[in-house]
Amino acid sequence: MKPEYPSTVFTPEGTTRLFKKWYQVLRSGVSYGNLVAGDTGQNIDGYPTTITITATINTTFAVPHKLGRVPVGYHVVSKNKSVDIYNSATPWTDMNIYLEATVTNVVVTLFIF
Repeated sequence: MKPEYPSTVFTPEGTTRLFKKWYQVLRSGVSYGNLVAGDTGQNIDGYPTTITITATINTTFAVPHKLGRVPVGYHVVSKNKSVDIYNSATPWTDMNIYLEATVTNVVVTLFIF
């Protein structure tokens, strides 16, 4: 990406062009991989995992991860039933996140980041 000179950036057209270039750089080639734990095809910092939630409804359960740090969030990638998954009051660690769910016996794929 070629740098823009200030005189061309601070026009409406220049600003639009700059944002389009940023979008291309930031979006280009970002991949979750195939969402299998240990997949080396991903180039985003996160941990995919598929779990079966068997905990009692609205009670805390642990979801292990291998990030080596305390995660900042998670995406629900897929689920086999209608369910709300939400954070529990238990603090997350560098080994587990703690969630609760409104349904039991549900299979969920999460991407923890």
